[in-house]
Amino acid sequence: MWLASPARIAISPIHDLMAQLLRRRAGAAPDYYNRREFEEVVVVNTNGDLFAEADAYEPGRSWGNIFTSPLSTLLESAEWERSVRECEGRMAAACTRCEYFGACPGFAIGENTRQYADMIDAAGVTRCVVERGLFAHIERRLDEAAVESRLDEEFWRTLLETPTTATL
Repeated sequence: MWLASPARIAISPIHDLMAQLLRRRAGAAPDYYNRREFEEVVVVNTNGDLFAEADAYEPGRSWGNIFTSPLSTLLESAEWERSVRECEGRMAAACTRCEYFGACPGFAIGENTRQYADMIDAAGVTRCVVERGLFAHIERRLDEAAVESRLDEEFWRTLLETPTTATL
């Protein structure tokens, strides 16, 4: 099992989610995705049109063109504001009622990167399927391993020190 491997392989996003859960369990402040404070992803089309990840390449969804307008102007535009409000609306609808919100920053819902048929429940409400499911599974497995004393102090220390960018 990779949890017990002496190599301590970090598998993203599992390692990232586990680290987020551990920070929450340790009482760390919640981490929320906030595009108003930091625009994490900007998609630039070859013609210079800028988009949020959720709007990438969709006609009529560009904030404007970087070849004709300064970035500072585009980040103050009505189109950027519309995009941010839509992101905040998706997060308000799905993330704020999730028990993992704060450990999970809400990026996937905010940027609409997880589009699956079962994302919309019978009432038409968007729900998080992937991150919530992974958080629940990881938390359950960590609890089981702790109860069975399979994880020692060195495991927890190493887990927190392992970079999150490793892949198989």
